[in-house]
Amino acid sequence: ASAFPALWPYRVPLALIILAALTLANLRGLREAGTVMTIPVYLFLATFGAMLIAGFVTALRDGPGTWSTLPATGLPITTFLLLHTFAAGCTALTGIEAMSNGITIFRPPVSRNASRTLWIMAGLMLFLFLGSIGLTQYLAILPQAGETILSALTRRVLGDSFAYYLVQGATLLVLAVAANTSFADFP
Repeated sequence: ASAFPALWPYRVPLALIILAALTLANLRGLREAGTVMTIPVYLFLATFGAMLIAGFVTALRDGPGTWSTLPATGLPITTFLLLHTFAAGCTALTGIEAMSNGITIFRPPVSRNASRTLWIMAGLMLFLFLGSIGLTQYLAILPQAGETILSALTRRVLGDSFAYYLVQGATLLVLAVAANTSFADFP
C-alpha cells in the first residue's frame, strides 16, 4: 500500500485476502513445499540488504538529514502502546519459530547445524534491524500518513525506481511467509 497509495484504505481487506490464500494453500498441502517458501526470504534478504548498503553509500555521500526537523518525543506510555510494542516484537520471532518447526530438515549433527543457522539468522537480523534504524535516524526519515517508515527509507535511498518496487514486493512476500509459519503447528 505504501508503493501504491490508492491501496492504503484497503490494507486490512487485502491482508485478509492474503491470509485466506495462505489458508487455502496450506489446506491443500503447501506445508510440504518448504523450498517455495524460502524464495521470498532470500529475495527479501538480497533486496533489503542491497538497499541498506546503497543507503550507507547515500549517507556517506549526502551526509545526515536535517536533525532539527525531527519532532520531539515524549508520547505517554499507554496500554495500547505496550501491546503494540509487544506485538511488533513477536513478529520478529517468527523466523525462530520457523527454525524450530523445521528442525527435521537439518542434516546430522542436527543440533550443531541448527545452532549455526540460528547464529547466522541472528547476525542477519542484527544487520537488518540496526541498519534500518541507523539509516532512518541518520537520514532523518520521518513518519508520514500513508507510508511505512521502511517504504520511506527505501524511497529515500532508491527513489521511485524499479528497485524500490522490488524491495516493497519482497517485503510483502516475506511478511506473507512470516504469516505462514503459524500453519506449521496447525493441528
